[in-house]
Amino acid sequence: MLLPRFTLRTGLLGLTVGSVVAIVIREAVLGAPWAIGVTVALGSVALSFTLQAIAFALSLALSRSGGREPRR
Repeated sequence: MLLPRFTLRTGLLGLTVGSVVAIVIREAVLGAPWAIGVTVALGSVALSFTLQAIAFALSLALSRSGGREPRR
């Protein structure tokens, strides 16, 4: 299959979480201090996951491009 199977419950959960995140970001733009903190925390987690994924992809690419096969 081209797309994995998701249930209606999973879709509605994702929609709800996305809506709450959008509301928090809107409140941060309006200047609410708690929302600015939550937005910075969410951004930090997203940046951390992105950097870890890049490091993993880079190490995987370097390990596959190496010369010798490892000993068994």
